[in-house]
Amino acid sequence: VLGVSDEDADKIINKLKQGKTMDMQGISSWSSNKSISMNFGKNSLDDNKNICLLFNLENKSGASVKELSVFPEDEILHPTTSRYVLKNNDFKTTELENGKKIIEINLKEV
Repeated sequence: VLGVSDEDADKIINKLKQGKTMDMQGISSWSSNKSISMNFGKNSLDDNKNICLLFNLENKSGASVKELSVFPEDEILHPTTSRYVLKNNDFKTTELENGKKIIEINLKEV
């Protein structure tokens, strides 16, 4: 989940559509629970961030920390070396009541 501006969302989506890889620029944490991710994403939006990018990930190297996490979910950690590409061009956009959006993007780890 990533809260971004309209401009940054366009840059990220265009980069992925061109077949380029993406990384999270550090250790990344992913949830296996979509509703938790959606709520986290909604909370990441503010005056400068109108779009939440919700990544549905095909996992290869992430490790579950469910037994160590303080959160009631299956949290998956990915190392800084993880890279992702667009799995398909199916983007699902959900309009929120406040005029902001959640865009779901299907990625796979490479």
